[in-house]
Amino acid sequence: MAVLQKNSTFNITGGPVTCAFLANTTAGASIVVCAWGNGNVDITSVSDSQGNTYTKAKDDWSQGEAAVWFTNGISAAANTISVHYGGGGDHGEGCVIYEVNKLKTVGGVYVDKTASTGYYTTANPSAGTVTTTGADFVVASLGVASGDATPTGTRAGSGYTCDYGTGGAGEYKEQSSSGSISGSFVNPNSITSTVAMVAFFYNNISSTSPVAADIT
Repeated sequence: MAVLQKNSTFNITGGPVTCAFLANTTAGASIVVCAWGNGNVDITSVSDSQGNTYTKAKDDWSQGEAAVWFTNGISAAANTISVHYGGGGDHGEGCVIYEVNKLKTVGGVYVDKTASTGYYTTANPSAGTVTTTGADFVVASLGVASGDATPTGTRAGSGYTCDYGTGGAGEYKEQSSSGSISGSFVNPNSITSTVAMVAFFYNNISSTSPVAADIT
């Protein structure tokens, strides 16, 4: 499995959102963060207590921001993730954090495909559909316009695992081969929302030991 551990949190009072892994992370693994914010907030950066540098893979904003950030080559130690915000809004910020085992580079990059959509007033907001080039680890992040709305639902198709809280959600899926894939959520409130989806290259192997990034 690509996901070694995960956790989630939300903050309704404003300010940075912090979320700690419940166990020490594994040397050489990666971290993927699905983050969201409501109203006019802007996710400005992600950091952690190990001092790793995070890269924004994708975001979308429309009275509710959804974003995916990641870092690679982490240490074997405790780790707390912090999501930093600018702007203002309903303070329904939150995140889902994943420690991921087998992300890899292809042509010097970790990201295979991305997609997003904003201002989506429907019970089934979606980032759209992309065609991956191989085995991918796919995540999607949902942000909604109101911090009081709690999205419900479990997946964006067969095999997704969803984690949600106030004002947003994150989900993931391991895709074993190339093909079409979409990132969508069930949100019965049908309020304004946005979705960002990222498909990362990863090693589709059975080993649970960290796998060094390889370039093909």
